Amino acid sequence: MSARLTVLGASACAPTSLGAAVGYLLEHDGGATLVDCGPGVVAELASRDLLGRLTGVVISHEHADHSADLVALGYRRGFPERLPALPLWAPTGFGRKLEGLDAVYGIPTLPDLAHPFTGGYALTEVEPGATVVVDGTTLATTRAVHPVPTLTMRFPDLGLAYTADTGMSAELVEACRGAQVLLAEATYRDAAGIDVSEHGHLTGRTVGELAAEAGVGRLVVTHLADPDDGPEILAEARRAFAGPVELAVPGMVVELDA
Repeated sequence: MSARLTVLGASACAPTSLGAAVGYLLEHDGGATLVDCGPGVVAELASRDLLGRLTGVVISHEHADHSADLVALGYRRGFPERLPALPLWAPTGFGRKLEGLDAVYGIPTLPDLAHPFTGGYALTEVEPGATVVVDGTTLATTRAVHPVPTLTMRFPDLGLAYTADTGMSAELVEACRGAQVLLAEATYRDAAGIDVSEHGHLTGRTVGELAAEAGVGRLVVTHLADPDDGPEILAEARRAFAGPVELAVPGMVVELDA
């Protein structure tokens, strides 16, 4: 099955000079699936006239840099006319987050926006470790090493693995093993000496080690805290992984052919 991945945003925490926070459009035979929806991603979709093509959304976890633009997307799909509820897959417990967003941002005087999130999304909660079908293609998940329930994702039919936010683990290596393309976070330079053990992140060095140990074909590095660190993070990854290593930037298109 052929597919392509378009990078809409690749910044950790919030938009930076590199562009929007994290979000990726995965186009395949089954549809156009948005993978994560951080701040700025909906504007990127709108600028490319892609909002109307979305067939589903997968959210790796609740942290704002991966999910906050669900607010903008929910509003867009409820105004000026209510569109059908958009399928949404997210970790267990995410329904409570949608209810909270309705309580804060719902507009009772506009029926189509009274419950823009519980009404605008058709939510399927995914227990990390489960395998589900998303827009007609298989999604196998692994529990990431992160403080909240987080889905590391493998799309075996498409040759793609996505770490989401995670620390290193044997389970992560197995989830990524043999992927044609590994889209992987490297939030920090390893040389910065930041202790990521409690929060769960990868560095330039550890993302390269992951790619090498998992035997992937190509590494695309994303989720940088500081875009100025990009060259050094890539250099660290290349010292550990002999295959192709690239930095994810908005507008980048990665062809997939599993």
